Amino acid sequence: MAISFCGTGTGYSQWVCSRFFPSNPNSDTGYKHSHRGDPTDYEAYRVLELRGKYFLAKRLELNAFVPYAMNTNQSNAQQLNMAGVGDVTVFAGYHLIRAIETLGVQSRLIVGGGVKLPTGDYHRTNAAGQRYGILN
Repeated sequence: MAISFCGTGTGYSQWVCSRFFPSNPNSDTGYKHSHRGDPTDYEAYRVLELRGKYFLAKRLELNAFVPYAMNTNQSNAQQLNMAGVGDVTVFAGYHLIRAIETLGVQSRLIVGGGVKLPTGDYHRTNAAGQRYGILN
């Protein structure tokens, strides 16, 4: 489930949008791991994503996604909460065909490419130098 809040801009439909991806806590179902079988153990992963689109020309668009992750892990009655900016995605698209209408549905043919920038802190560690597994 995703919750979106979007607003449109001017011109060629520039826009900024935010999306929230909540997760229901996953309870421990008895699989073997380092937990002691505590029924209150859970993990929850939530992401708030800021999205934007800007047309550089009539057929050329630039898009960006900036995720903000909020993760929680409860194990053996200890809770760890971590939050931060994830990997930013930037990509461009060129509209080869701007309007295809079939059976009342309008479509477009866009080609493009992009990059995912390593802006997130995947290697965050605790005071002992151990990597937090919650960032997977």
